Amino acid sequence: MSSNRVVELKERVARFDEAIDRFTRLRESLQSRRSGATDHVMVEIDDRLAANHRALEAFTRGRAVTLEDLAHEELLSTSTRAHRFAVIDGDSGGRDALAHILTFYYPHAAVIACETSIAAIEEVRHRAPAAVLLRRTIDMDELSLVQMLRQANASIPIICISTVDRSDAALAAGATTFLRYDQTHLLGQVIAALLRPRVA
Repeated sequence: MSSNRVVELKERVARFDEAIDRFTRLRESLQSRRSGATDHVMVEIDDRLAANHRALEAFTRGRAVTLEDLAHEELLSTSTRAHRFAVIDGDSGGRDALAHILTFYYPHAAVIACETSIAAIEEVRHRAPAAVLLRRTIDMDELSLVQMLRQANASIPIICISTVDRSDAALAAGATTFLRYDQTHLLGQVIAALLRPRVA
C-alpha cells in the first residue's frame, strides 16, 4: 500500500463531500422555488429534483465505497508493521482464539498472553503494547482490571471483550472501546482505527 493511494482516496472522499453538499443545497433551492410555482414550472422543477435525487444517491454510494476502500488501505498499512499486543484472558482457549484473530490481521505482531492480573499490569506498565485485548484474568474481574491497567498506563488502547454487553461500565472504568465476544470479527477494523495516527 502506498501513501499516495491513501491520499488519493481521502481527496476523493472530499470531492464527494463537496458534491453532496452542492446538490443538497440545489435540492433545497428547487424545493423552495417549487412552492407557489405554476404547473408548467412545477413539472420542470420536479424533473430537476428527480435528477438531483439520482445524483445525490450516486454520490452517496460512491462516498460509501470510497470510505470502505480507505479503511481497507489503512488496515493494510497498520498490519504490515510489527506491533506488540497484550491478550488478557484467564481462559487459555479464549487467549488462543483472540491471539489467532490478531495474527490473522497482524501477521508480524508479537502477541503476549497474560493469565493473571500481575502479568497484565506488568506488561502494560513496562512494555506499553500497541493495544490491550481484555476479557478477565483468573484472579480479577474485568472491570477492576480495566481500572488498574488505566492507572498503569493512561493512554494505551484497551479493548474490553465480554459475552454480555458491559459497554457502559467498561467505558466508565477506563476502557477505550468495548466489543461483545460475537463481534470479535471486527477486531481488525477496531484496532486499525485505534492505531491510526491522530492529526493535530
